[in-house]
Amino acid sequence: MNIFLTKLVKFIGMTVIPEHIVGQKNPHSFPFKPDSKPVEDHGVSGTVILVESHIAAHSWVDNKFLNVAITSCKEYKDKMTALWVVGYCKSKTYEFGSVKF
Repeated sequence: MNIFLTKLVKFIGMTVIPEHIVGQKNPHSFPFKPDSKPVEDHGVSGTVILVESHIAAHSWVDNKFLNVAITSCKEYKDKMTALWVVGYCKSKTYEFGSVKF
């Protein structure tokens, strides 16, 4: 997940806040494997704190599902970024949504 997030940040041309400022690895990822949930609910989540805001990605590996949310005060090519993610993940299908104020 960290490699994916690092490459995504580079693709959209944003700036990662250094780890010594954030106080932890940045990007940071962790597995989600609660004992009380069925195996199909397990996955990996990752975040990266940016000068421009942040990115959060959540995956459900057994379901072959990935959700990526980019929050930014800086403009970036959202549709092109969605296609980059689709290509990186070798996905056959995807849904795209964008909200701008």
